[in-house]
This record gives sequence, structure tokens and C-alpha cells, in this order.
Amino acid sequence: MENDQRVNVSEELEYLKSIIDSLDNQINSLAKGIEELGRTFSTLKDSKAKESEETRISLGSGIYVGAKLDLDKRLLVPIGSDLFVEEEATKTVERLENNIKELSNSLISLQQQRKDAEYRYNAIVALVQQQSEKKGR
Repeated sequence: MENDQRVNVSEELEYLKSIIDSLDNQINSLAKGIEELGRTFSTLKDSKAKESEETRISLGSGIYVGAKLDLDKRLLVPIGSDLFVEEEATKTVERLENNIKELSNSLISLQQQRKDAEYRYNAIVALVQQQSEKKGR
């Protein structure tokens, strides 16, 4: 019976550790997404970028090209599956702001889930240590 409990505790700890690791990955991905959306949002809201003769646009892999932002024209905005729609810059800014809020709420939720899983993990470890100390006496 005691051996079964050890196995169950060990399995529970492994399960909680995998949940914590998964949540860490999700939290990191969301944080990076929020950061990227924030940079785009800031660029679209920046009056200097609108008035600038030329700005640098990333092509990826650390390569940039000079370009003039014309935010009076419609923007090409990805909607998923390599599909794009044309959209007014003001609407894009509004959507970005909403996306940032939604992702921030999701991030808070994931951080709470991680905190709960970590608390449960630590509580089980503490309980096992207490039981081991009692048996050692």
C-alpha cells in the first residue's frame, strides 16, 4: 500500500512538473506575442513614424529595408492561414489594442494557473518530507 502511495506521489509530482513546464512555455510565447503587438501598436500610434521621410522595416533575420509609412492608405493585415485583408490604420490600431488586452488577460490567467500548480507541487514535496522525517524518528 505504501509503495502504491509513493508511486502515486511520484506520478503526481511528474505530472505537476510537466504542467508547470508547459505553462512556462505558453507564458513565454504569450509574452513575446504581446511584446511584438506592442511594438506594432507603438509604431502605428507614433506621430514621428507617420511624418518620417523613411523608416526601417524588418524583413526578418536581422535584415531591414528603408520604407516610407503611408498610414493614410489601407494596411494589409493578416487574418490567419496566410490570408490578408485591407484595413484602415485606425481600425488596425483599435484591433491591436484589443488583442493586447485579451492576450494580457490570458497571460494573467496562465500565470495564476502556474502559481497554483507550483503551490500544489511544493505542498506535496513538503508533505513527503514531513512523512519522511516522522519515519526517521
